Amino acid sequence: MGNPVRMGVLFAIGSFCFMLGAFAPYYEHLDVTVVAVTFFVGSIFFTSAATLQERASRAPGVAMWSRDPARLGWWSASTQWIGTFAFNLSTFWAIVQGLDASQERRLVWSPDAIGSVLFLVSGVAGVAAVYVVHAARRDRGMANLNLLGSVFFGISAVGAYVIPDTGELYNLRWANSGTFLGGVCFFAASIWLARPPAATLSPEPGPDPDPGTASSGPPAAGAPAPRS
Repeated sequence: MGNPVRMGVLFAIGSFCFMLGAFAPYYEHLDVTVVAVTFFVGSIFFTSAATLQERASRAPGVAMWSRDPARLGWWSASTQWIGTFAFNLSTFWAIVQGLDASQERRLVWSPDAIGSVLFLVSGVAGVAAVYVVHAARRDRGMANLNLLGSVFFGISAVGAYVIPDTGELYNLRWANSGTFLGGVCFFAASIWLARPPAATLSPEPGPDPDPGTASSGPPAAGAPAPRS
């Protein structure tokens, strides 16, 4: 399963960076470049955690298209891992000042949208994996938070669409609130992942979870730096 504490800590730091970057008192009083760098740093922590999780979720000998929970967990971690690189690109180009509307849509928003779709797929696969094996309430709770966070970041990506004629965002409130609420969900799931399971959090009646099925950690998700 890898080291859940390390994964949880890395995800938590990345989530906190996204929460901070989308927090109004922060982005309204700091230079836009500082805010953009905050998102980029957060995306690097997400990628680091996602790399550990993808390695931990590999299930040798299980067919690629199998419905085996271990393979579902791998698909969840792998799509998340690929998506983190899309968010690395999105947050990196958000640092660059002076981009026109076409460049922002292509370099910042497009990878953001691609990453959001991948994280939604990851979230659905993660929920399916833990419910198929009748996993503990703790694992189901983390998976549900991850999926909810992915939905919020999807809303953020829609709001961050750059309107070609004006260069403005489609909905600034959606972009900022979606990023912040998604970060809250991922942060909570990260702390849950890093915390050792309590004895009271026992599995629901049913088959024991497959030891090869790792709990799905928080999917990384990102969005362009908020615009004031």
